[in-house]
Amino acid sequence: MKLSILRWLFATVCLCTVPIAARAQLSVYEGFEYTVGSSLPPAESSGFGWSGGWYNNADTLNNSGSRGLVIAGSLDTPPGMIAAGNHVAMSTFTSSSERLLAISNDNESAGINTNADSVTFFSVVGRVSGNSWSFGLYSDRGRIDNPVVAFSLTGGNATMRLYDAFPYESADGAVTRTIATGVSGTFLWVGRLETSAGDDRLDSWIYTNLDNVPVLMPALQAAPAPYVVVPGSNVNIYDVDAVIDRVGFYLSSGSALDEIRIGGDWQSVTASVSAVPEPSTYAVLLGGAALALVIIRRRFRPTPNC
Repeated sequence: MKLSILRWLFATVCLCTVPIAARAQLSVYEGFEYTVGSSLPPAESSGFGWSGGWYNNADTLNNSGSRGLVIAGSLDTPPGMIAAGNHVAMSTFTSSSERLLAISNDNESAGINTNADSVTFFSVVGRVSGNSWSFGLYSDRGRIDNPVVAFSLTGGNATMRLYDAFPYESADGAVTRTIATGVSGTFLWVGRLETSAGDDRLDSWIYTNLDNVPVLMPALQAAPAPYVVVPGSNVNIYDVDAVIDRVGFYLSSGSALDEIRIGGDWQSVTASVSAVPEPSTYAVLLGGAALALVIIRRRFRPTPNC
């Protein structure tokens, strides 16, 4: 009887102290769980954090042209990043598409307000064979020529760009940096956008060896005064006066895209789940373990001889 009680208590403590894998601060996800052989559909939804499906131009709900072809299976992902669904590729010509972020209850965009103090992480898995590939975060201003944040690969050169508010309609207000050359094959691109009143900063990392994606975010490099491009992977400019409400991509022949994620921390966009409990969870687990030990001691305390 004593042995069975001990086993029961031991199993209870083990179950209480095993870290529970919970979704980190992942707010937007697209795994491209669509019908193989079709173009991305405006009428269907995959993942979460979106408002409607994919369009060539999300502002006008334009669904003409090609929005890529859904291919079976996911692209390669780093260890710990659970891929789902299929992916989108382009074998001939080019394709482009945009999708709106979710709409809140007051019918206002629940996107990224660059006038507010915030830090947003996002990632996307891509594949390129030497042509052009790009991914961007767009503003709600209804423009189709420039995103607010852009990542692109052209001829193996990986560049990132953060657009200023004025003049928004031209590239003159953009700060661009090349962060890698000779890129081909499958890669993971991670971005970090930090916004505040009068100063916005973009950092990004590209990994062509998916086994080397770090568990923790690499240390940020110092960024000097606005409008200065510094060595490393960041650009820092004055305030971007916009609300980012959609994402978009451009695929040329031979390129592909998969696993779009937007979240509040590094882990949410590189691993999708966090196996590390919150501090309050640790307190509960330790409390449960201590209570179990007290019960064990009381249960098996020697009976005094009379």
